[in-house]
Amino acid sequence: MLNTRIERLLTVVLLLPLLLAGTSASAFTVLSFVSATTELSCDEARPIDVWVDIEAADLRGVSLVLEFDPLLINPIAVEVGQLFTDAPCGSFLRWNNAAAVGDSIYVDVAGLGCSVQGPGAIVRIWVTGIADGSTLIKVRSVILRDSVNQPIAAVWTPGHIIVACAVPVTDRSWATLKSAYR
Repeated sequence: MLNTRIERLLTVVLLLPLLLAGTSASAFTVLSFVSATTELSCDEARPIDVWVDIEAADLRGVSLVLEFDPLLINPIAVEVGQLFTDAPCGSFLRWNNAAAVGDSIYVDVAGLGCSVQGPGAIVRIWVTGIADGSTLIKVRSVILRDSVNQPIAAVWTPGHIIVACAVPVTDRSWATLKSAYR
């Protein structure tokens, strides 16, 4: 009986700071892709923006790894998103694996001297289509940092990319067509 009371007291003492902190699911910053579904044709370049929602407050930096199917799309450029571009201070972007992309994009973005507030685009990725198909673009890992370099909790939703390539058409004579079916 005494052990049960001590266990309950310890549980309350250990959980009390968490309850007082008021942590909830809404305290997470949500990352998403705009647009949620992107359609492109082969050799067509299209931008895909990585967005943070309104919960992103005091955002100073981002380390982001995105994964995709390299047989369907090819990233050709990465830019600082509008949220950091519109900030009153400068920004920094480094595409860490630009020379060897593989199946992911690894990028760091930072505000130089000031923080930004969501919602808005933090990164813009330009991709081209390679082959017919459909792929998800997903967040493999993300670290959002505030002005004192502390992590900001984040969740994300994947984006969807559909690539449709043109079907080649060759002109043939009627005699060639008839001979193919004899």
